Amino acid sequence: MSFSSLKNINMTFYYNDSGLENNEESTLDLYRLNGGKWKEINGTSLNTSTNIIVANLSEFGRFGFFRDQIISESIDMSDATSGSIDDDSLPVRVKSQSRGITYLPLGSDGKVAKDTVAKSADSSTTVTMFRGTVAVDPTGNAVGKITVNKLSSPPTSAPSETHDSGIYVDFGPSGTSFSKEVMITLDFDPKEFSNEQDPVIYTYSGEGEWLALETTVNWEKGRATAYTTHFSVYALFGVYKEEEIVEEIPEAEGYSSVTVEEPVDEDSPGYLYWTIGMAFAIIIMAVVVMKGQKGRERL
Repeated sequence: MSFSSLKNINMTFYYNDSGLENNEESTLDLYRLNGGKWKEINGTSLNTSTNIIVANLSEFGRFGFFRDQIISESIDMSDATSGSIDDDSLPVRVKSQSRGITYLPLGSDGKVAKDTVAKSADSSTTVTMFRGTVAVDPTGNAVGKITVNKLSSPPTSAPSETHDSGIYVDFGPSGTSFSKEVMITLDFDPKEFSNEQDPVIYTYSGEGEWLALETTVNWEKGRATAYTTHFSVYALFGVYKEEEIVEEIPEAEGYSSVTVEEPVDEDSPGYLYWTIGMAFAIIIMAVVVMKGQKGRERL
């Protein structure tokens, strides 16, 4: 049954957490069976204290809880469709580990107990959370796990006049915010960028635009680094360098260049010798003039 004629409704699902570890319970997600396959429902809110998940739904169906498995063995979720749902709450099943998942070492105060690095499945993308950081989801609940999922396509096209490197990463849970900056690194192939381009990390605002982050680039390792305080989709784009323009200032018409001589140091020995020499020259010239006047008088 769909609610096409009605507005979406909020539904509350209760689950039984017996046998679940704390780090396992924090990874629970709600799925709906669709065409023989379980599809994750986005925008759910998990409350581990009351054992409920609240979801905004547009149709009824068959739902199930799935948690991330600790081991790396992959399980096809379509095999989990068998079995009855006769328990007091929906059963919790194991979902396939297709993303890079890291559990946070949280203290009793909800802060990260030590520096923790979460990686993508291929380790080409990381996010580092430093000791003392508090991570919360959009509803204010503490976040116990971090997911790093590389995407095959971006949510929207790259900004104009940039080079699309094809590197897009979705950090989750979506909307997670941090009390301290966390460090994001994206590995890239330097050959994919020309000498006229600088790799820059962008974050998707969710409103159809990309926002550039201050990015540090290590060309030798092929690694771009930036800092952020929230999770979203991030991408690496090549930004063309600005050409340096050296403008020559022409000499103004009607004006000539003027050479300014440096002032003479009157206390220097050279200035003293120059003064004495000028005095002798003046005396000699005076004597010559006087002799010339006497010679004219005799005539």
